[in-house]
Amino acid sequence: MTARLPAKAYLLFALVLLEHRSGLGRNEAATELWADSAQDKAFANLRQLLASISRWQEATGLVALELDGRSILPGPALDPADITQFLALPAPASGTEITRLDALTGDIFLAGVDIHEPELTRWIADRRETLSARRINLLIAAGERGAFAELETALARDGQINPADERLARARMANLAGLGRDREAARVYDRLTRQLRDELDIEPAIETQALAARILQRKASFVSAPAPAPSVDPPRQTPLGLPKIILLPPETSAWAKPQEMDLARYLVSDITLQLCRMRAFAMFAPHTARQLTGQDPLAAAAPYGVDYVVHTSIFPGARASRLAFSLIELGSQRVLCADEVLLEAEKLLGSQELVAERLARAIAHQVADVELSRYRATGAASAYVRFLLGSDLVQNTDLSLLRRARSHFTQALRLSPDYVPALAALARTYSIEWLLLGRSDRSMLRTAQGLAQRAVELDPLNATGHRELGHASLYLGAFDESRMHFDAAVERAPHYADLLMDQADVLVHTSRPGEAKPLIEKAFALNPLAPDDYRWIGGSADFFLGNYTGALALLTGMQDQSLAGRLIAATAAMAGDFELAASHRDDWMARYPEFRLKDFAGFMPHSSRSDVERYVEALALAGFR
Repeated sequence: MTARLPAKAYLLFALVLLEHRSGLGRNEAATELWADSAQDKAFANLRQLLASISRWQEATGLVALELDGRSILPGPALDPADITQFLALPAPASGTEITRLDALTGDIFLAGVDIHEPELTRWIADRRETLSARRINLLIAAGERGAFAELETALARDGQINPADERLARARMANLAGLGRDREAARVYDRLTRQLRDELDIEPAIETQALAARILQRKASFVSAPAPAPSVDPPRQTPLGLPKIILLPPETSAWAKPQEMDLARYLVSDITLQLCRMRAFAMFAPHTARQLTGQDPLAAAAPYGVDYVVHTSIFPGARASRLAFSLIELGSQRVLCADEVLLEAEKLLGSQELVAERLARAIAHQVADVELSRYRATGAASAYVRFLLGSDLVQNTDLSLLRRARSHFTQALRLSPDYVPALAALARTYSIEWLLLGRSDRSMLRTAQGLAQRAVELDPLNATGHRELGHASLYLGAFDESRMHFDAAVERAPHYADLLMDQADVLVHTSRPGEAKPLIEKAFALNPLAPDDYRWIGGSADFFLGNYTGALALLTGMQDQSLAGRLIAATAAMAGDFELAASHRDDWMARYPEFRLKDFAGFMPHSSRSDVERYVEALALAGFR
């Protein structure tokens, strides 16, 4: 009788196929499959699993995995797997190819595999979502090539699973109309409208309504978006998965002075530039925005696939005219936020960049809220949503959540390969993991460095790539280079509190904690409800200044003290609180039993050996060995 494979064997097959076709190290495999287990237990479990797979391969004659002493590689038996064939498929160009695609994706990914660990369950759910999104994208691309009866069969099945997905509904409507089945297309629209109203209390998007009207009227060929107005050239295709925003400049106002109009235009240009620098959105160029000025903003923007419109108007004020902003979601026509600025030259000219940055961040925050709400309602995750989901997790010091964040950033880059915020954030996950694990192996830092360099090459004006180059360089011991990168980042975002704190961190690591203190205070002033790493960096500065009481006050105020547990133990020992030092030392060693002082002293990223020796002595005083 052939040996049965354990559930995690199939999970390992999927890991190798989807994420590690060039090979998966055994250490990484153990961590991926048993993230919540101690290292020695995870390795023992992996050895048992690989032994089971080897016995199965011998019994069946199938080589699913090539196993050597260090790596796990895909074997020839995995090459013909449905998922392998599916990932290699181009967009179908015929009914036969659509049928093949449908057949390859008919089964649910890892259906029947019984996994109970929450992190692995989420990983499977994520991959199901990613594979489903690829299937839908391929089917929609097939619909753009023509109308097929086989496409209706496939789209109808997906529509039952995702009844509120408007992209699917539009693809079905256009395909049915192309097949001459107008009444069925109208019924798809009616069902979608009821679904959105009953469950989400919203109306179909403008482009969905426009397609339905055109099918009913039969006045144009059947496409999935309204035709562009003839007076303006249509915009180029925007990056996949990014929200599309247009910021409309104000019309000339009879009551605004010429100087006020100039101020308004400069401010609108600055806000557009700030949003472009974020690279989180696909921003329409100012030239196109100017062509739409003076028209109904929603009706004028609808033909171009715009998701959000920032409408501006000038109103009279007691001392000066006011420039009013309103952010409108085009699909629902909801006003998401509104603000106004007094157009006073003496006040604005000195702080225009700061005002523009504040308004741009308010717009970005509201767009993020809407995109996340849409994801929670429909489960459809764009590259931007993946970036947002990962950004929430990367703030955490839990290793499994950090790797979950990495998965989101990786998926964002699959949807939009040149997405600079996701590249920089992905680099950050590798630097933080290296810091958490405290390893002498610097391959993670080299990976972070390469990703951050790619981000800088794509967008030299974006601060985040320079920031992550600074982190990687810091931990690699290139202190001057690190400070140069952080200086470049702050130059591009001078009012960004996180970057000021990063500059302070470099000064601490280069034995200049006294110079770091003013930056730390300024960062706290700009971000008074700051995250834990502010307190960690501030505590580090105070530790090296010998202010152990102040350091403890900052460090013990962290919501999650686990990441700084080593520093808290050292600081408490120097302050004479050996009970607190022992508590944090024991917690640290329970999480990282392989930690040794002699190893740590060799890779601690600090320019001064005397500071390293001082920290190591404090750790030894706390009981580390």
